[in-house]
Amino acid sequence: AGVEALLRWHHPRLGLISGGQFMSAASDTGQIIPIGEWVISAACAQARSWQDCDIVLPSLPIAVNIAIPQIYADLPEVIHRALRHHDVPPSSLQLEITESLLIGDVQKATSVLREISESGITIAIDDFGTGYSSLSILKALPIDVLKIDQSFIRDLGKDIDDNAIVAAIVNMARALTLRVVAEGVETQEQLTILEELGCDEHQGYFYSKPLPADLLAEHFLLTGID
Repeated sequence: AGVEALLRWHHPRLGLISGGQFMSAASDTGQIIPIGEWVISAACAQARSWQDCDIVLPSLPIAVNIAIPQIYADLPEVIHRALRHHDVPPSSLQLEITESLLIGDVQKATSVLREISESGITIAIDDFGTGYSSLSILKALPIDVLKIDQSFIRDLGKDIDDNAIVAAIVNMARALTLRVVAEGVETQEQLTILEELGCDEHQGYFYSKPLPADLLAEHFLLTGID
């Protein structure tokens, strides 16, 4: 169904560092904007590479996480420039925003996201259920996908409250004609419950741990996963 681009820093002395460890520092120092632009361009370049292969993953959409400062830094032009440069269609990208965006300038964010959505790019709310969303904001924003935070997925089948929360999110999303993706799926039990609840898509270690792009096509060929 798609893949998600995860940022890693290959540090010469400290080794592989995850985005969660350095993105706050990048934000504090103002580097979040150029890093964000590079990620968008790199995702488009990877999409172009896969499409040129035309054997495996020819049109797989790539989800890219967007930091709040990027919303207010001419994001539509940054995205369209990358799409044009690498000659890939808007459907190659999915932008993921966090619920924390919704406590800022909602009117401005809505205008920016609507412009991006109208160009054909999918927009998702990441880590849904742990932030500040209200139903009125969900109605106003041009959202296509809700991604249920993994904290609600971890104890599915063991915690009836988590089952109820996931069921409520799925039902609400269906009423709003939104697609639902469960994050952090690691077991067959979790997957079975999510399928019974009507969750559209799932991601997590059950399918694969994060892989370098050059190994992804090989992994899909070996596992036969759609």
